[in-house]
Amino acid sequence: MGTLDWSTGGTMSGAGGYAVNSALNLQATGCANCNYSLYLDGATLTNNGVATQGAGLGTGSAIPNLYLSNGAVISNAATRTWNLDYGNIYNSGGTGVNQFNNAGTLTTTAAVAGNGGGTIDAVFANSGAVTLPNSGLTLRGGGTSSGVFNLATGTTLVFDNVENNGTPFNLTHAAPITGTG
Repeated sequence: MGTLDWSTGGTMSGAGGYAVNSALNLQATGCANCNYSLYLDGATLTNNGVATQGAGLGTGSAIPNLYLSNGAVISNAATRTWNLDYGNIYNSGGTGVNQFNNAGTLTTTAAVAGNGGGTIDAVFANSGAVTLPNSGLTLRGGGTSSGVFNLATGTTLVFDNVENNGTPFNLTHAAPITGTG
């Protein structure tokens, strides 16, 4: 599909997958000071364009949290971008491994420097780049990286394996962490 605007909650499920080739907008609308729940249940969501989760949100806005369950996979394709402005990607359990595969660029771009960034509770497999220009990222589901992590001054990257029974996060020798973060 070309563009997907997923803005009022709900579930995407099924044995197949969803490929978004232009813009993937995960925004929370219609509710202030609440969390919107977006569920990916047993399906693969592939970003072949630019994905934006929570852009332009500020204090008092709804937070678009994405919950993965039953072997759900997010795939951010090579040379593509996933902007995690506000919101989180949670491991919601079920059967199978819930995973975020990043072959492109994952960027935390909180509108206000120092505000959040995000948390990814699912297994995180990075072969691309993670860029933190002005906010942090917490990876809580374990995973691997052969890609790069770029941290700007004042940003924080946290590996906290509290999800998935303490599954570790493994960095290969070719996976640099750069910057002054």
